[in-house]
Amino acid sequence: MDAPTPPDSRPSAPSPTTARFAARLASSTGHDLEIEGYWRPVIALAEATLKGWALNLKPRLGGPAGRVITLDSLNVVDLERANLAALRHGLAALPKGAGPAPAPVAVVPIAWSCAKSERGRRDLLRLAGQARAARQVIPVAELTGVEPGAPAASLTATIDSLKPMFGAVLIRLSSTSEDVPRLMNRGFAGASLDAAGLEISPDRPILVGVTALLKAVGPTVMLQDITTVAALTAARDARMSWASLDLTRGGWHLYQAGLEALRAEPTRGD
Repeated sequence: MDAPTPPDSRPSAPSPTTARFAARLASSTGHDLEIEGYWRPVIALAEATLKGWALNLKPRLGGPAGRVITLDSLNVVDLERANLAALRHGLAALPKGAGPAPAPVAVVPIAWSCAKSERGRRDLLRLAGQARAARQVIPVAELTGVEPGAPAASLTATIDSLKPMFGAVLIRLSSTSEDVPRLMNRGFAGASLDAAGLEISPDRPILVGVTALLKAVGPTVMLQDITTVAALTAARDARMSWASLDLTRGGWHLYQAGLEALRAEPTRGD
């Protein structure tokens, strides 16, 4: 369902979809797991258009003492089950046929432990195929939690096996200090990184360097969870490809104001 628009921030133009979902499942440890999801709009920066959506997940332990946790804190069995449940419910929550033409992308986080298992990949491919047909979107896999010791051959084989149903495979980096060379020439379409923690200033020295670093992995560079128009235009000026907007923190006005700013300001040359 669509989230209600806060009364003090209603946009003057139609807002992007903010489809949400919630799912509950039993864990192997006897606790209930609750997964909440929210689709963030993804902007194609050079074109200043809506590219699609990126799925944000918030897991928590169920029960009276429920608390927010991270997916990577779960054991392998629960992580795979939670990840698949989140994708199944999340993709089903997207409105059918909504979005720009050609078909919009749907960037979905996929835990490495789920992607590298044959059973997990089989379910992932099935869910991606169903989303293509029923939701008319192009799923994009965003691999998370890839351990530093992951064999290069395993990385390449996993990426290749996902490509029949996923339009692209990105790697989600936790920071710019990760060992990028190990991810080069593995078949990734690019890399994504959270905007939180990055120094985003008008002269953009940090973002320009970040873009160059991530492009060594693949040409598509995505900055996740942007909350201000200034950060959005800085990402465009640093020649990043896509950016997702966190409307839960940035407000509904961020989408329209961000697009207007991208269209009004020419790309700054370096």
